[in-house]
Amino acid sequence: MATKPPTVCPLCNEEMGASQCLEDHLVDDHAKRELAKHAVSYYEMEELGSVQE
Repeated sequence: MATKPPTVCPLCNEEMGASQCLEDHLVDDHAKRELAKHAVSYYEMEELGSVQE
């Protein structure tokens, strides 16, 4: 039987426990500025074609 790998926070690389939600972790543990910087960085990489889907 295949198992699902744990969810990992893209900002701090912390693994989410079975009872943890990534969205809650991001809201509770990361500042708005930190989240914005990550979003902008991802957007810029996507615009340059560095992010593959």
